[in-house]
Amino acid sequence: MAVWVPTRMSQMIAGAGWDIPLYQGTGWILPIPGVFIVGQDGRISSAHVDPDYRRRMEIADLLRGVDQLLDRRIPVRGAQKVQQSAGLA
Repeated sequence: MAVWVPTRMSQMIAGAGWDIPLYQGTGWILPIPGVFIVGQDGRISSAHVDPDYRRRMEIADLLRGVDQLLDRRIPVRGAQKVQQSAGLA
């Protein structure tokens, strides 16, 4: 997922000293961060997408998504390890 930065905005960003095309290597296109919990059947159980990279999926929401997969009996490799390392199992 990505967003194209329009000319006016790219001029403002460049004016602030940020050379996005140099950093990204793709011109004025910025990635949109996302987290997806996908079962082995390819279906998305949970998703979090936010253009503001500072807002991330909460760990409770992430674990709830894993729990939903487990409740549906769709196998998820490593889910138990995640829960154990988080002290939830």
